[in-house]
Amino acid sequence: MLHMLLLILKILGIGLLVLLGLLLLFLLIVLFVPLGYEGQGSFIGKVPRGRGRVRWLWGLISLSVSYDGEASAKLRLFGIPLFDLLGGGEKKERAEKGRGRHKKRRRRKNKKQAGEESGQSRTAPEPEESPEFSPAPEPELSAQELSGGAEHGAGGEESSRPGKLLDRIRAFFKRLSETARHLIASVKRLLKQKEELTAFLENPDTREAVGFLWRRLKILLGHFLPKKASGRILFGADDPCMTGKILMYMSWLYPLYGGSLSVEPAFDRAVFEAEGRFKGRLRMIHLAAAAVRILLNKKTRAFLKAFLDK
Repeated sequence: MLHMLLLILKILGIGLLVLLGLLLLFLLIVLFVPLGYEGQGSFIGKVPRGRGRVRWLWGLISLSVSYDGEASAKLRLFGIPLFDLLGGGEKKERAEKGRGRHKKRRRRKNKKQAGEESGQSRTAPEPEESPEFSPAPEPELSAQELSGGAEHGAGGEESSRPGKLLDRIRAFFKRLSETARHLIASVKRLLKQKEELTAFLENPDTREAVGFLWRRLKILLGHFLPKKASGRILFGADDPCMTGKILMYMSWLYPLYGGSLSVEPAFDRAVFEAEGRFKGRLRMIHLAAAAVRILLNKKTRAFLKAFLDK
């Protein structure tokens, strides 16, 4: 009996260790296996086109997104398409089937109407003349009744006009006073919030926390931004002077895009064309490490709590 109990406990322990090992393996895969992404797009002839792909586990799981007049997003497992998330192809097929059914119904309706018209033209009875009926004469009112009704209506309108005008003036000033009251209250509330926000941002602990978050963000962007990128922009305005000014402003941003983006000005025509592609990868371990460091920093936790409370 004791031997059987130990054997059962041994089997349960081995199963638990296997389960923990699988969970640990899955966690390591999620944290360290890179998530690759790539994309390309163009805007030529006022027609936007684009295509992108995100792959994980060396392409075993992938998501493809494309736009060429119609958006499409397909999820693939082991290279086999499972389903279209946006349903672009299915919508197109349904629309084509609907148009085909509509055309068939319209043809049948036209044929039916043509047959009915031909039948009516063959056996159309002559219209019978109906007797004419003259409307009954309306009773005439006397001149005294007409003048009395007109005087009564004019007197009622003259007596009601001043009252309606006063009511409208009172309602207008009432709305104006309520609007001014709400506006003054909003300005006071904004001034109070501005003072509180200024005092909060000028706090040394807040400045240190913001600097720490900014450094973490720059490190994350260095890991997540594309490693390879290239592109081309062709632009031009009707006025060559304006094209030169745009080129001058874009030259200020040259340290950001460097040699990966080709900028071509066109001084002889108004045009805008662009195309580019990028490729990169990211690992969740970098995001997890940044989150742990932020949560372990006391000043950053206090800053985030105070910022969310505000």
